[in-house]
Amino acid sequence: PYIFTYRQSVVCLGAIAIAALLFMRKNKGLREGVGTALLGVSRKSFGEIYFVISIVIVFVLHKSVFEYLIPISVLTFADSAAALIGVSYGRTNLAHGQEDAKSGEGSLIFFIVAFICTLAPLQLMTEIGRAEVLVISFLIGLLAAMIELVSRNGNDNLLLPLLTYSFLRYNSEQSLHLLFTNFGIMLFFSVAIFIVYKITNISKLSIVYSLLVAYVIMVQGGMLWILPPLTLFLTFGILPMMNDEEKQLEQTYKVFECNSIIGVTCLWVAVFYPQYRDILYLAFSLSFACHLAVNTYNRFIHFVKSGKSQAIF
Repeated sequence: PYIFTYRQSVVCLGAIAIAALLFMRKNKGLREGVGTALLGVSRKSFGEIYFVISIVIVFVLHKSVFEYLIPISVLTFADSAAALIGVSYGRTNLAHGQEDAKSGEGSLIFFIVAFICTLAPLQLMTEIGRAEVLVISFLIGLLAAMIELVSRNGNDNLLLPLLTYSFLRYNSEQSLHLLFTNFGIMLFFSVAIFIVYKITNISKLSIVYSLLVAYVIMVQGGMLWILPPLTLFLTFGILPMMNDEEKQLEQTYKVFECNSIIGVTCLWVAVFYPQYRDILYLAFSLSFACHLAVNTYNRFIHFVKSGKSQAIF
């Protein structure tokens, strides 16, 4: 932002970079030469493509320099520090089964670095009060660490900057009272999710994903929008009560992703097209209701061993 005045210049550079990266993926010589720095990973990843896309989108959207610097700094420094510490010193694996390995140590370092990457620009480049800066930095550091935990296939290079930018735009305009209210609501969600974790079979990363989705829905839609997903979550494993056989099959965060992706999409469309907010809220609610019906039906059939008519009822 200190060099480029016109957004079109960055969009054109981004398009050229993406074309070059895609060409390198297709060309065997380049892929096995200079491309090993980007493509020499065992898992399938489009991280380098997502990275360029996120830079272009955040550059186009940002209104103040700090709104660009913070999301890109979090991705550049916090993500790198978490990877280095996680590989070298990670001992506590938060993932389960087929979930991508995530260490508690790496996540802690990610939070600390993301906190600093948010604190310094806000303190030096804005007129936001010191107390507000501390709370905003803590919230963004925590939420960014959650995003990194549940990202896979390199999509954190896209999700981290975009969601960090949206959290920053939302929270930087709030009063200290509202910031503490949001933080209190997050604590309430944390307690509710932890209780469900103790009596059901959800994984540790499912807790993180659920808390992240709850916060996104709350800040984008408000308390009215949080009721349908909260109903689905709180009744999961309770109606009917989960038995020992079912508890052996731990639910990963990918299950929760499948249950929430349609609803979250409806919410984001409602943010951009507020004239359709009412009908989209109906679609949002129905998506969670349908998932609740399907989940409960399957649980009655496979674990309660009831007949189809009883399960349907």
